Amino acid sequence: MFTVILTWRGNEFGEGNLLSRALVEGGIPSLVKLLNQDFAGLFARDTLEPILGGVLMKDAQYQIAFHSSLAARHENSATLPTPAPEQDAIYADEASKHAYLTSKMRRQLAEGGRIGVTRAPPR
Repeated sequence: MFTVILTWRGNEFGEGNLLSRALVEGGIPSLVKLLNQDFAGLFARDTLEPILGGVLMKDAQYQIAFHSSLAARHENSATLPTPAPEQDAIYADEASKHAYLTSKMRRQLAEGGRIGVTRAPPR
């Protein structure tokens, strides 16, 4: 598995980017597929599946997982399932954030941004 960090002229962008703390289960091929397909369909609801107890939602098309409250939420140091009636609003909010961050990443890459990849430590 890989942790992906978006870099700009050698400096990390930090928390405000699409791939900050993303879990790229498919490794470099998944990242290349995402870029080659220009992020098409990323975070589409029908491609999402919960992993790690629902703390992450994995986009099955790209094998990239993101932190999410869609399937589980943190409350008083516990991870609890998100009630079904709340999931539509949560998805709409998270999809909007992903759309914004995808647009931002496209712009940053067009301006010369680079993607640095680091391997996650073994478990």
